[in-house]
Amino acid sequence: EIQFPQMSTSAAAELENAIEAAGLTHLAQKYLAKEKMENMCTRFLVARKGDTTKALKMLQGYLEWCENDQVLAIRHKTASQMLRADTNPESKAFHDKTFIHGLLGKCYEGRPILYQKYGKEFCAKKMEDAGFSGKDLEDYYTWMLERALEAMGHEGTWVVVVDLEGWNLGTHFNMRHIRYVRACVDRSSKFYPERAGKIFLINVPSVFSKCWVLIKPMLDSVTQAKVGLYSASDDYRSVMAETLDINLLPQSLGGSTILTYDSPHSLDPMLHTGPDPT
Repeated sequence: EIQFPQMSTSAAAELENAIEAAGLTHLAQKYLAKEKMENMCTRFLVARKGDTTKALKMLQGYLEWCENDQVLAIRHKTASQMLRADTNPESKAFHDKTFIHGLLGKCYEGRPILYQKYGKEFCAKKMEDAGFSGKDLEDYYTWMLERALEAMGHEGTWVVVVDLEGWNLGTHFNMRHIRYVRACVDRSSKFYPERAGKIFLINVPSVFSKCWVLIKPMLDSVTQAKVGLYSASDDYRSVMAETLDINLLPQSLGGSTILTYDSPHSLDPMLHTGPDPT
């Protein structure tokens, strides 16, 4: 169970009372899944430094987004359904080929490890040219996070490994890709507060600093402290080994994991529904 020693139980109770007074209890419970209401309240309070009014406003924004974007429907879909494989097989195949990603397993503390390679092959502009709208790509990002939540029973934090091998200004420093990155960072910070346990950015090229200048201000100071940037020449494997079994990394990084996207995807519902509530 996630612990927030810096936030009192009474503060969470105060926010829960504010949620009830605002008529949002039923809606909040709709999206709780297996998370306790107290823990949900605490996450949003921590994100807003204990300010109940600001935490309530943030939570209300989250609930409105969930309703508007039909997050419950997204949460229970497969990757093939998200990518409309039945009517758009060629685009789905292009997505599978160019976006290497998936669930690697769990770290030593039992947190799910989500791997995403945003290298030379992946570019939002190319994805959109292949038939996916910007909204499609953003919803797929939401799907990955929702599936990671299901894998951990909606309690605790996750570990994210972002591989930037091959990232370059020519391919990635364009408005469509920047818009996609901003949207993903925005969703993570606004709608999944206090979910990041560790974020490893590996194989980071020197030119990425131009993009990091745009991304970093979108992250709160607590999240920034959880992000580690490592170039290809850095010994990031030794650092990561303190958190997870290096053998869980994809084969391209010297591990043993083979990421597949059909029959089924590593994040699909039939594989990961979280721990038994009993």
